Amino acid sequence: MSTGLARPSARGLRLRVGGLPVTVSWACGPVAVLLALALAPRLRSVDPALAAPAAFLLALLAALVLYATALAHEWGHAWAARRCGLAVDRIGLGAAGGRTEVRGVAARPTDEALVVLAGPAATLGVGVAAAVLAVLAPGAVGAAAEVVAVGALLLGLVDLVPALPLDGGRMLAAALWVLTGDRDQGRRWAVRLGGVVGVVLGVAGLSLLLARDAGDAGSTGRVPAIGAGLLVLGLLLAAVAVAQATAPRWAQQRERAQLARWAAVDLRDVARPVVAVQAGHPVRRPDTAVAAVVVDGARGPVGLLVDGAVAPLERGQLLPETATAHALLTRLRRAVADGTAPDQGRSWAHWVLVDDTGRPTGVVHRADVVRAVKHRGTGTDYRSAGVQHP
Repeated sequence: MSTGLARPSARGLRLRVGGLPVTVSWACGPVAVLLALALAPRLRSVDPALAAPAAFLLALLAALVLYATALAHEWGHAWAARRCGLAVDRIGLGAAGGRTEVRGVAARPTDEALVVLAGPAATLGVGVAAAVLAVLAPGAVGAAAEVVAVGALLLGLVDLVPALPLDGGRMLAAALWVLTGDRDQGRRWAVRLGGVVGVVLGVAGLSLLLARDAGDAGSTGRVPAIGAGLLVLGLLLAAVAVAQATAPRWAQQRERAQLARWAAVDLRDVARPVVAVQAGHPVRRPDTAVAAVVVDGARGPVGLLVDGAVAPLERGQLLPETATAHALLTRLRRAVADGTAPDQGRSWAHWVLVDDTGRPTGVVHRADVVRAVKHRGTGTDYRSAGVQHP
């Protein structure tokens, strides 16, 4: 589970906050400087006696406090997640926001709600504190605090809009989880309702932009700005809702297309010929294009010569000679699911094809099958892809 919209920064300043590893992207620095350059003239207009360098430093401090607010938001998520027994890997802070990497998912909807609400609560707490400072502090300091207060309160309130992927949408999903008794069903309903919220916000924003009686001249500039903001936010939330609602369908279609490619590959076309060697006899590789399979009477194939040594064969590595690559994939997935595949299936690199009597007729290499499936997906004849022998 991850919280936040921004992808965690892979590179940047690394530090620890409250015992948690935090990575701050180097991009935060230039963005903070740009914000300071935009804010400094406003501070000088409030306090003309303030020197330009001092105004810039004060504006830069306000920009850094805004980033600290984003960090407090993510740390709130992390703190609540740890209180609920979840492991937190790290917090990433980027130029556009932050993200908290949490291992696992909440076991109860109340835990999910606690993790979700802790972030906006931290953001709104900073906003309220900054608003108090803006009222009490005089001049440019109060103006800088006002900027922080407006930014923090606005971000906190927008984040509570009940639409995924915002925290408000996750809170809605937790509430629907309680009502339906099913996490996945609650999330599906939250996706649908989030799309409705996005449409409502978009329509409201468009209405403000098209309204002719926008008020007096002093508010004329603000109303279109609010309308544009609501329209953009509504479009984004609606787009996210559509993407999340259609994602499972697209995933199923991709899975069906992939399975069709696997089913179209006949393993006999990618298998190498074999020579059977009775158990107890010396095993030598007769030819680079032939595989040596060790057989033991009624038991059938029991070993395969790989890299000069005989590797034991398990029952899961025996396939009927008429099998397709899809049958192999199904066999491997089932073995991984029930824990019978060694090393979660990664050590199974070869399979032996057998006829109705149990006699080996070919050896299939995993890399050859994957290559054949890929060629099948490109529309070319997979049998011309060549076979890589062990």
